[in-house]
Amino acid sequence: MHDGDGDRGRVSITRTDSTIRVRDEIESATVDVVADRESSLVSATTALFPVPVDAAVRTTAKRLSIPQAYCTAAWDDRGEQVGGIHDESVSLPSGTYVLSLTGATMVYVRVEGTPVEYEYAFENERDRAATIEFPEPVSVVIGARSLHTRPEATVTIPDDAGALLDVLPYLASSIHECTSERTWPTIRGHPPELRVGEHLDVPFGLSKPETGVTISVPERFPDAYRIAPLSFYLGATVEAGDEAAIHLENGYTHPLGESGSELEASVADVLGRCFLLDTLVRTAGTVSHDPSAYGELAGELSFYPPNLYGESLSTQLVEYLEVSSEVVERHLPRWPLSAVVRPTSADAPLLPSILHRLGRVRVTDTPTSSTRDRPDAESVNGSGTRTGSPDRAIGNLDADPLVRAYSHGSDGPLLCPAAFENALSYAAPSPDAARLTFATDDPDRAAWFRDRFDRHERFRGPVSVLESPTVEEFERTLSEPAALFFCELPWSEGVLACADGSIDLRAVDGVDAGAIVLAGRDDALSEAARALVRAGALGVVGATDRSAAAVNSFASLLALSYPLVECARLSGLADRRSPRVIGHPLACPVSAGGSVKNYYRIDSVGLDEHEFRYVTSFPDDHRLGSVARTCDDRESSLSGIQQLLSDRVVLFGRTLRAPGTASTDELVDLLCPADPVLLNGRPLTIDRTVTAEDVRESARERLRHVSEPDTR
Repeated sequence: MHDGDGDRGRVSITRTDSTIRVRDEIESATVDVVADRESSLVSATTALFPVPVDAAVRTTAKRLSIPQAYCTAAWDDRGEQVGGIHDESVSLPSGTYVLSLTGATMVYVRVEGTPVEYEYAFENERDRAATIEFPEPVSVVIGARSLHTRPEATVTIPDDAGALLDVLPYLASSIHECTSERTWPTIRGHPPELRVGEHLDVPFGLSKPETGVTISVPERFPDAYRIAPLSFYLGATVEAGDEAAIHLENGYTHPLGESGSELEASVADVLGRCFLLDTLVRTAGTVSHDPSAYGELAGELSFYPPNLYGESLSTQLVEYLEVSSEVVERHLPRWPLSAVVRPTSADAPLLPSILHRLGRVRVTDTPTSSTRDRPDAESVNGSGTRTGSPDRAIGNLDADPLVRAYSHGSDGPLLCPAAFENALSYAAPSPDAARLTFATDDPDRAAWFRDRFDRHERFRGPVSVLESPTVEEFERTLSEPAALFFCELPWSEGVLACADGSIDLRAVDGVDAGAIVLAGRDDALSEAARALVRAGALGVVGATDRSAAAVNSFASLLALSYPLVECARLSGLADRRSPRVIGHPLACPVSAGGSVKNYYRIDSVGLDEHEFRYVTSFPDDHRLGSVARTCDDRESSLSGIQQLLSDRVVLFGRTLRAPGTASTDELVDLLCPADPVLLNGRPLTIDRTVTAEDVRESARERLRHVSEPDTR
């Protein structure tokens, strides 16, 4: 733990009557621990807990109730896990225990020498509570750690690459513990905000981790950006040097690529292997679990991963860096984000948001490069596989990032700093409360919007349909809270037509919508979308298909808490290869709880032979390192698919492939209308029953396309 972590006031714990209030000062959120009696609070040492905590107090209680929280783990005095996330009730014999509870912040309860009864009552995501009870009043230690999903400080750098190198280690001050436990997202707090100003300014209280790892890199903005994800994850010291390399305190040196795409590929390789192997090592840690990759990968390693738990980072890295990429590549999770930035200080403010999601960073050659003319632009072959990209350096198709987004340009997903700032204050509504707004000049479409969404099976919130609205009606409604604002009014060059005039979307102010969809193509989409994001939106989607099926699928995925970019891609509403999502592509404007977000990918290798994959996605509240259970209880006549869908723990981002192939009829029997499905790269709209002819026609098209010679 970094020096001073407990001194920066991330968490405060106070008492009012019998309620112990845990306040996350970074998140401005509270968790109330309701005791059965009034008892004074006494400061306690944080060392009593097996995990990092920001503050701890001691009190006396016989019963504790924690609304809006659930138990993620329970440990005994040897650090062995004796309870887990899916336990609705746990009875523990007399002993010493620590219970971990997740709510608006992380809360930990420690007791000694007493039996423990734990119960979890769940009605819905908004109505849940955890209860801990003891046979008689006992001394209880309550600790807490901030969820730390937003910056706690602001670092300023001048327009100087050396200054950026100097502050990179401070961005890792948000990591609570520089061990393999940092693979858990709650251990990796949000890096400090980064601004460009006149002088270098690092706030008092931020400290550099001391991990014994140093990264040297040429003193240039492009190379500083490229190594930033690796330096952040490793908590490395960063120094200017002639060549990019990792230097360990034991004298071991690992060279990185020289520059450009070679350095990007090298960083992606090292970061990917360190992260994946850390998830195997952490199985010996505070939260015991058996990710699907463990049994598949551990046998191919020259070391036993749990034996490295507690070893120095240098010792671990020596082992990790000796593992070949070919061994790791089949098990690497899909990365959530690959960000393409300009080689200047202009994009430095985006860096903390990228690192918070452990995104990769690529750099264009010149400050004015667009996504169309970058020299390393990817191509797409006949099967839909992306080629020629450093993101594919590991060589694993399923490791392609969820989204490759740009800080500039006009023909791909775009990142806007304002969108990430908006997300910090956006309170995602549940599907029961989410407001949906639709604007159209077509009476038939207006009638369809009312009929479909007034009785939608996934939404229960208010629905507003603006039919040929006036300028005043449109602007007023746009400023009202809404999870989705879908607009298909005519527009051109950024100017939208209303019944009594026009609105320049580039000059709109006061937007209070999570997702905005603009239907139709317009060259000014990027400019208009950036303006809407600056005015308050999380993200803007450019819709190329506004069919009823695509709109319904998009809204359904939104209700299920899929990220915006996945809603656009899996619904068919936007281009599946490069969906136009501008702002925060991974934002989830609707909160449907913590269930795993997945879809099925089917690739035909014959007219009646199909490969089947289970793909997990990344809602923004389950960042890289989270785990999920594939609790799909449907029956399948195929043992491979049945095994794939059975109860198993997987990392978010993992793609699981069923052994062998499935026949067309077997797939039709398996799939449900509610399943998000990519069939040979094309989305099947939700709430549509898939027929055998659908599958065979798609297979014919794919096989015909693959067999055509490439004449480029």
